[in-house]
Amino acid sequence: MLKIKMAVHTVTTGPQRVKSVTKTSQLMLYSEITAVCSEIRTEHINALCGLNEELLKFKMAVHSVTTGLQRVKSLLQKPVS
Repeated sequence: MLKIKMAVHTVTTGPQRVKSVTKTSQLMLYSEITAVCSEIRTEHINALCGLNEELLKFKMAVHSVTTGLQRVKSLLQKPVS
């Protein structure tokens, strides 16, 4: 009778173990996918920040040139006394 109970227990707990292993594998896969996506997102944000920084430098250079040209123009338009 004990052998039968052990056999029944083994048969009934087998699927539970398979489910448990499957869930663990799925969680591990999910965590790996999340980590990769996080890394890709970070690289993308860093790339965008780098582009924004370059754009800001360019805008500052353009502003400096146009402001300088306006100053020169205003000095040229003043009458000499």
